[in-house]
Amino acid sequence: MRTLKATLEQDKPTHDRESQQFDSLSVSQPVAVVVPGAYSNGAGSWAARLNAGGATPTPLGPLTQLGVQKGDTVTVSALGFYPVAQQRSFWFSLGTFLAGLVGQQPNAPVGGDPSRGRQNLPLLQVGVAAGLAPLRVTTKGVPLGYLRLLVFDKDSALVSAQTQQVQLTQLANGGYEPLSLRIKLAQDGYVTAYVGNESDVDVYFDDITVEHRQGLQVQETQYDPAGLELAGLAAPSPGIRGLNNYRFNGKEFQADLGLAWNHQDWRFFDPQLLRWHSVDPEVENGQESWTPYSFGYDNAVRYADSDGRCPCEGLSTLTSFTNGVAAAMADNFSLGGSNRRERMGNASSNPDAFNAGQNFGDRLSIVQGYVETTSAIVEAALLGGGEVGSGGLATPAVALAAPLVVAQGVHGVAMANRAMNNLKDQNGRVNSSAAEELPRMKGSSTAQVEKTMQQNGFNQAKKTYNSNSTYKHLDGSEVRHHPYGNQNTGPYKSGNNSHVHKQNPAGQPLNDRGIVDSNPNNNHIGTRNPADLPQVRNRPHGAGTQ
Repeated sequence: MRTLKATLEQDKPTHDRESQQFDSLSVSQPVAVVVPGAYSNGAGSWAARLNAGGATPTPLGPLTQLGVQKGDTVTVSALGFYPVAQQRSFWFSLGTFLAGLVGQQPNAPVGGDPSRGRQNLPLLQVGVAAGLAPLRVTTKGVPLGYLRLLVFDKDSALVSAQTQQVQLTQLANGGYEPLSLRIKLAQDGYVTAYVGNESDVDVYFDDITVEHRQGLQVQETQYDPAGLELAGLAAPSPGIRGLNNYRFNGKEFQADLGLAWNHQDWRFFDPQLLRWHSVDPEVENGQESWTPYSFGYDNAVRYADSDGRCPCEGLSTLTSFTNGVAAAMADNFSLGGSNRRERMGNASSNPDAFNAGQNFGDRLSIVQGYVETTSAIVEAALLGGGEVGSGGLATPAVALAAPLVVAQGVHGVAMANRAMNNLKDQNGRVNSSAAEELPRMKGSSTAQVEKTMQQNGFNQAKKTYNSNSTYKHLDGSEVRHHPYGNQNTGPYKSGNNSHVHKQNPAGQPLNDRGIVDSNPNNNHIGTRNPADLPQVRNRPHGAGTQ
């Protein structure tokens, strides 16, 4: 829901906001005035004073215009009062007044933007010229103050059948009277909401509020694995509002100049070419053998790269979730006789997805247990009406089936109870290890590595003559830092230069994102070389070509 509110307060933050939401001149002085203390509504000291008489009439108060679509709901409310009743007849033409305003170049409003001060009046003039329902003139001195809601179709033609207005009554004499209008739009178009007074006595309005609730909006887009939209399968949102441009993986689609690129945080990706348009910012972190413009190791089905920094296995989340479902159901069915939760959990590359799968699997086991139990009850009832042999004894077939039915019912109850307890107590869930929760360490200096270890509960367990350090956590996680790289030179930069290894409690290597990764290019996480590496290792900085 979008809410616009005009309080008419003139402090800079409030006035700037309301000048953006409403016609800026309609929320500025001289329309906005300090309300006499006796008529303050308690929420502020300013209100809109409207009067259609005098040399400089101000018949219009806060006014705004919205683009709407079929099914949207717009609610408009305001508080209005008049201190003095109207004593004589007065004639005023809003159409003539608007015609004069539209042709004028407005002065800059106090604290406002003159370029947008009158942007809503041309459409309002169209509505007035089309003919509005006349205001109701009373004989009790009630001025013609009102709240009005104009509805236009997408071609800016007034929809008279849906236009609404409500006038002040005697209840507004000396105190605020609440006015309210509400409409559900039957077509795409625009609405203009405003307060007005077509009398020659003062009428005050305050807290003009517009609430815009969108109806059901549908936009469906189908993609290939790399994010290219599949023509002919899209269902764009109808109406006058623009499409949602945060699409594939929630990233912004750039349609400017016909580029059709995706902004993936760190760089732009072209799904038509399956290529990035700038160099990989982490090209030296295990991706040296690939062109810095390639996407997902040229395998978009298996690898994803949501931020443009480093590909990761996109199927790991689905695989971990499926394994969690299977592990939970096997454990519940065996009534604890299976160790699949622990075994499969330790091998999971995505603990959160594995835990979510266990939650789903436990719920399925509860349903399965109830189905087993219900089936056993039905079978028992059928056996109760089965054949009876001589002497009133059950036949051999009935006697043989009865214990099996009882066992089935007992197993169903036990399985459902175990699943409910596992779900309630979150038994068997995998907690992310300390190594998996570490921040990214690529590019860190030796001092920064040591500080990161201390801040995350890792203690230095071993340090060798060449400054290689091993850090361990109480949960079994381990980090090894090789500030001078591997002793023996190899073809890979990641091994020849300073790097760290992250390892979870199961002994599985992790990449810098904390994901299980057996690729040496990825689990050798490059850190900053000490200045004396060439002297210590007899090889230059950046040695290695892959």
